[in-house]
Amino acid sequence: MDDDIDHYLVLGLPSGEQGSRLTEEDIRKAHRSKALELHPDKRPGDQNATANFLKMQTSYQILMDGNARKLLDDLLRAKQQKHDSKRRRLDERERASFYAFDTTAKARSEEEIIRKFKEEVDRIRKEEVDRILKNFNSAEASTPLKKESVSGERGSAGKCANVDDMEKMLRASWENAVFEYTAHSLREIFEAFGEFKDVVISKKKKGLSVIVMATKEAVVSF
Repeated sequence: MDDDIDHYLVLGLPSGEQGSRLTEEDIRKAHRSKALELHPDKRPGDQNATANFLKMQTSYQILMDGNARKLLDDLLRAKQQKHDSKRRRLDERERASFYAFDTTAKARSEEEIIRKFKEEVDRIRKEEVDRILKNFNSAEASTPLKKESVSGERGSAGKCANVDDMEKMLRASWENAVFEYTAHSLREIFEAFGEFKDVVISKKKKGLSVIVMATKEAVVSF
């Protein structure tokens, strides 16, 4: 879960209060270094290279987003205070009673921070999808694309698609990407917004794919 991830550590940065004082330039510098380290081209034998790179990119976007970063700092601070509180020994019953109340209040506060933080992470991920997503044009469905599915099967799509199938499709394209999206990396992005069925990647035109969702409702969410 996103609230269990320390996005400072993902980029190799110090966390806690020290992390909250980092400048955007500090974060950019760490991102450049981590991007070179985790780039899929540098890890040809690692099947998880693209997924790990995307996770690092998400952490970077969170730290560069003012609202998301503030909520992350608040969440990390709340967790640290909760950890510190558990270590304190209480000597008096009155103090113990107050502590119990205080812990409940802090728990409610932490839950609210987590909820808001998840909303910000979802927004950032949706913006990433919007950057590569274009609505599927049924007029282009007649153009056959070589199929690279998440199951490794190959075939064609478009000519065989009926009207119902086309309503479950999205046309995704990307330009000047830092790396080429694969079937697995596209699945990881889009399945967060609904049940994912398959992906068709063009072998002729670079940076073009058709995403097939399981339901029309999942497509409408975009």
